[in-house]
Amino acid sequence: MLTKLHIQNFKSLKEVTLDLQPVNLLIGPNNSGKTNLLKAVEFLGKYRLSQLPVDIFLQTCFKHENAEVLVGVEAAEQSYIGKYKLNDSEEGIERLRYYNAKEADNVSVTPELLEFIKVLNEIQLYRPNPLKFTEAQPIISSVAVNEDVSNLVPFLETLRDEYRENFAQIEEDIRKCLPEFQDIRFKTVAPTTNSNDNRTFKKWGLFSEVSKMTYWAEELSEGVLYFVALLCIIHQPNPPKLLLLEEPERGIHPRRIKEVMDFIFNLSQSKGIQVIMTSHHPYVLNEFEDMPEAVFVFDKDDEGATQVRNLQKDIIAPSNEENDKQGLPRIKFTQDLAEHWFSGFLGGVPA
Repeated sequence: MLTKLHIQNFKSLKEVTLDLQPVNLLIGPNNSGKTNLLKAVEFLGKYRLSQLPVDIFLQTCFKHENAEVLVGVEAAEQSYIGKYKLNDSEEGIERLRYYNAKEADNVSVTPELLEFIKVLNEIQLYRPNPLKFTEAQPIISSVAVNEDVSNLVPFLETLRDEYRENFAQIEEDIRKCLPEFQDIRFKTVAPTTNSNDNRTFKKWGLFSEVSKMTYWAEELSEGVLYFVALLCIIHQPNPPKLLLLEEPERGIHPRRIKEVMDFIFNLSQSKGIQVIMTSHHPYVLNEFEDMPEAVFVFDKDDEGATQVRNLQKDIIAPSNEENDKQGLPRIKFTQDLAEHWFSGFLGGVPA
């Protein structure tokens, strides 16, 4: 599990440091830098060893200035720092990589280090796009979910044929949270774009026990589509050890949000998967009442740089200390966190 994340000069993140927990929640107004933090972690994995185009690099720099970009992570005794900067000729990007604050070439390769590098290689930011998984798709073996879940049909078919327990768990969760539906159905159809394509194309849908009908993907609501996509991400046979999620509650009825969060917490506990997620929903925040150390509140300063405060360390603890000094009762922040956030008491709200 990653224990610390430090970022410098990446988009709006001029300099921020987070002490990470198994499940982490980022809250704050739109354009405050929450997604930028997820992208910075993704950036570290994606461009750790591969070529980095100059134009992409300049877009990532704070205020697009020619500065170094640094993304560093720590896990137990291991640390990794990726530095990116224009070289002297400004024709390419120089990547400086350090393990344990030493150059990579000088560090002995240990099983712990190899496992740490594997986590970095598997970093994936998921952005489910319902438009991508409502159409018929060619059936090829697929044991991992794409970033936008565009391979949902072949993924589900692979699970049904090769990972029966995972497929059964997805159907069970659908019945639990969407009780109208009984199971997942598939239908072979003609190719949607090229009639000469000889591959087998299928579409998917959910069978309704109430109406005795199958509702195909294009007939389902965006909330249902997003929920099924989330289940696929969670129940992958080999999910990444670090899971980055943007607004997993999007399109989901408020009464089902607790169940979605239970899935995420159970995933972290049962499979040792760390989660960093963003949210704008107060019900999601309320699920963190017992773990304020896992909540990070985002705002921007007058310079446009993201400021990040930890709910426990930077908001609750200083308030308790100040009230204790003045002999005042402590504020019960964790009782209805959502209301405190909504009222602006915690910060992280639109100006």
